[in-house]
Amino acid sequence: MSLNPDYIFKYQLSKS
Repeated sequence: MSLNPDYIFKYQLSKS
């Protein structure tokens, strides 16, 4: 499972 920058970015925004 590779963590893509875009995925992490959206994840952070959603988590915020």
